[in-house]
Amino acid sequence: MKGIKWTGECAVNLFLLLISTFYLSYSLANYDIGSLRMPEEGFMPMLVGAGSVLISAVLTVQAFRGKGDAQNVKFNISWPRFFLLLGISLAYALLLNTLGYMLASFLFLLAVLRIAGVEGCIKPLCISLGCSVAFYIIFKVALGVMLPSGFLGL
Repeated sequence: MKGIKWTGECAVNLFLLLISTFYLSYSLANYDIGSLRMPEEGFMPMLVGAGSVLISAVLTVQAFRGKGDAQNVKFNISWPRFFLLLGISLAYALLLNTLGYMLASFLFLLAVLRIAGVEGCIKPLCISLGCSVAFYIIFKVALGVMLPSGFLGL
């Protein structure tokens, strides 16, 4: 029997397993699950937590057995673009209440698409507008979620 080789993939998968287990146990301890016919507020967190535990457990076992796929992963990142995306995400979070959901989300998606290299002007504009409106309809209209309206009242 071969010895267990500790790799970065093992550490990451084990960390995700621990976080997933904590998330699942916290949701089970603090929220009512309900039933399939009448789900309560803890039903979806329980499903997400159970799925996360299952997936991360399988990946952790594979990593410790040396059958993970981390050796095939190439980590090639553009640090300026990464920090630009991080800054834009922070600005989105800070300006969401001021600008409102529609305007802030439209500008955020537009900036992300431009940084991602989506060519042209029309395509990023249409995608940003379409996604912002679609998510607004899903969350505000269909689900009744309160979204920030901002200074324009949108």
